[in-house]
Amino acid sequence: MHLVSHLRTKHTVFGTCHQYNPNGDLVSMEITNLNKVQKVMDELTPDIVIHSAALANPAKCYENPSLAEAINVLGSHNIAKACALNSVRMIHISTDMVFDGNKGDYDENETPSPINVYGKTKATAECVVLNTLATAAVLRTAIVYGTGSGMHPNFFERLMKKISHGPHKILADEFRSFVYVEDVAIICDRLASGSHNGIFHIGGQKSSRYKFVCRMLDHFGIDKRNILPVTIQELNEESPRPADLSLNCSKTMETVQFSPASEVEGFIKFEKLLDLK
Repeated sequence: MHLVSHLRTKHTVFGTCHQYNPNGDLVSMEITNLNKVQKVMDELTPDIVIHSAALANPAKCYENPSLAEAINVLGSHNIAKACALNSVRMIHISTDMVFDGNKGDYDENETPSPINVYGKTKATAECVVLNTLATAAVLRTAIVYGTGSGMHPNFFERLMKKISHGPHKILADEFRSFVYVEDVAIICDRLASGSHNGIFHIGGQKSSRYKFVCRMLDHFGIDKRNILPVTIQELNEESPRPADLSLNCSKTMETVQFSPASEVEGFIKFEKLLDLK
């Protein structure tokens, strides 16, 4: 929703959805059905498609790999096919989880090496999209924080709900490149406005999940005593979790001439939207 709002300041934008449509202004589309995708494409006649739909919860992907495959791979393939048939450009939103997390600071030339179902389906989707549509751009994002769509609680909303009910464990040895949601929207806009294709990364400064959360709560003046550091091994999740998925975004920054907000800048923008004070 943030992406749609940002792009609507410059472009005519049609947002699509599967089911969630609180304001009634989104176009319903079933991405696992090529005929239905093509029908929407015929009706809207877009110049460019930004494809962000996915089953993005690693635990749910682990529990239902066939559903993850259908949405993340088949759905992406259908979008790419429709774009190719209609000579429409495409930006495909992917994830840092296409990597194994053994080294960090991954750039766009690194070979994907996913270790969980979610990462594997997203890595496969990247290949399918780029093989189907040579003009496509793939944008791998890190953890995105900021206001969400309303369909699912966002990163901050989930966190606040959990810590309000008591102690909550946060990973201290998982490292990501947290990025503010508005910056992802800006990068998509700039990729869409040019003729860029291939793979791009977007992320902010590297941080452990625990330290990032602590700094965010400190900035908002929220008690963090219910935040407890834990290791990946101690958490012992069924779906494997990569340790260091930090991204090198130099190529993207140079290509689109844009640098993401600093952590503090992101917190300030986020705080204004949340109106906490």
